[in-house]
Amino acid sequence: MRTLETASVDALVARIGSSTVGFPANGGSGPPVPKARVLLIEVARWRAALPAAASLLDAEESARVARKRFVRDREMLTLAYAVHRLWLAACLRCEPAAVPLIRDERGCPQVPGTPLHTSLSHSGSAIAIALSVAGVIGVDIEPASRAHGMLDLAERICHPAELQVLAALPHQTRESALLRLWVRKEAWLKAVGVGLAWDMSAFEAPADAPVVFTNNIKYDLQITDIKEVYGWCVSLAMAPDVALEWSWLEPA
Repeated sequence: MRTLETASVDALVARIGSSTVGFPANGGSGPPVPKARVLLIEVARWRAALPAAASLLDAEESARVARKRFVRDREMLTLAYAVHRLWLAACLRCEPAAVPLIRDERGCPQVPGTPLHTSLSHSGSAIAIALSVAGVIGVDIEPASRAHGMLDLAERICHPAELQVLAALPHQTRESALLRLWVRKEAWLKAVGVGLAWDMSAFEAPADAPVVFTNNIKYDLQITDIKEVYGWCVSLAMAPDVALEWSWLEPA
């Protein structure tokens, strides 16, 4: 007899299966395809799958979830970790428990011994997961509504040159422009693997152009905005000229 938990896992697996990054994993022939993909998940759309999702987490992931004070945060993290693990398992053609998913000292997810690079972001009621077979990748997502009140943070976020650009914008667009800049920089810092350990104001983050840090080190990463996601700011940092696909993960 199929349980609700089994059915929920099957539903997640079925929807995720069509979203695997195009590369020959685990012994397939031919070189990896230079490709990156982003899955976006709305927590409310998958709330029925939460009990099944919780069963997929390892002990460390479950402990992180348990430390969250609020139910909404526990639900968000549970679904994020479960979908992340299921998607990696689909790409690597292994069981979810066998995915070699670890986190470094800064909490950045890694999949050692595989061609995959990955990044995870969650905010508000949405999750963004990025996978790449073309080098490191970073993703960040924020609700567009978070722009309200952002101007107080401008000096912490902006490079001096960006502050000048921001000041020249119409006043009613400055907050949304600043939020977009924040999301770009978060994505880039995740891809570099330093999180918020580096000062955001120390570098400019233009879209579709190389980022140069103040120490004149040029990282071979570019930032791409996914502008078609209504109500959300989503940005990716990855190698230039990588084919990018994205989609919402929707129940059948």
